Amino acid sequence: MSRLSHYWNGRPAGLPAAALTLAGAVLGNLGGRFSTFLWRRNLGACGEGARILWKPLIRHPGGIRLGRRVILAQNVSLTSETGAGRLDIDDDTWVGAGCHIDFSGHVSIGKGTTISPQVTIYSHSHGRDPRSHPQGCRVRIGNGVWIGSGAVILQSVVEIPDGCVIGAGALVTRSPQPGEVVVGNPGRALPSRPGA
Repeated sequence: MSRLSHYWNGRPAGLPAAALTLAGAVLGNLGGRFSTFLWRRNLGACGEGARILWKPLIRHPGGIRLGRRVILAQNVSLTSETGAGRLDIDDDTWVGAGCHIDFSGHVSIGKGTTISPQVTIYSHSHGRDPRSHPQGCRVRIGNGVWIGSGAVILQSVVEIPDGCVIGAGALVTRSPQPGEVVVGNPGRALPSRPGA
């Protein structure tokens, strides 16, 4: 063990750590502004105050419409296997880091919805043949929905109604009822409590 290890663990601390953190935040902010500037002109529509943070993967951007103050966090993936797909995200919605939204069918996301990091949403199926032409489906996610980290929404889900909560890591295979809390794999609704 070297004498230096008594004083430094190989990681920045104190003032150097603060300076690196500040520099990272500044660069991240500049990267987000640059990314938003580049993508804004390529999307079908992009509302005032919408932000597309660093390193998105976007295919068929003309089919994407973002409302006002929508935030797409870093490493978000918005893809469609066909040029006919559509994605509409309404005002004040946040899509977390590393989310993947397949809009080969038509995905609409309501106002004030929170989609936590690493969520996957599918809107097409290949049936039993992975090489067949994708069959698009409509998936509607309502207003004020909260989808927890790592949840997967399959194409068999027609709608997640207003106010629903999808637990972290849930595999959602059917449309829940309005206001339901869905957890687990496969996803199931938690029993409601009296007065809740």
